[in-house]
This record gives sequence, structure tokens and C-alpha cells, in this order.
Amino acid sequence: MRNLSKATVVKRIAATRKRGGITTTVAASKAGIAQSSWSEVETGKRFASWDQVIAMAKAVGLNIKVVIE
Repeated sequence: MRNLSKATVVKRIAATRKRGGITTTVAASKAGIAQSSWSEVETGKRFASWDQVIAMAKAVGLNIKVVIE
């Protein structure tokens, strides 16, 4: 298991979304957030909670696990 920053995880989510041809509108709808919020998170203009990041990951088909020790 690797320790990744939230910013790194968001970058991977964005890359996966783009590679899969998924629009921000579709991905945001699947994640239950506004399209504008999705775009702002991807571009670093908005802070996302881990819950939002996990929902974003699931929306593009990624599974992530957050471990707090």
C-alpha cells in the first residue's frame, strides 16, 4: 500500500476519467456532486473532502482505501 496525497489521488482520478472518455458532467452526476465542483477540484481551485474524493474515484471506476492510523 502506498501513501498518496489527496492532490495525487485527484490527478489520478482526472487521468482515469479522461482516458476513459468520461465527461465531467457524467462523472459528477455519478459521484453526486455538481459538475462545476468536479471541475474546480480537478483544477485545484476547490478543496475536496476525502469522502468527495472517494465518490469521485468510484464514479470513474477506481477503488481507493483511506487508512487513518
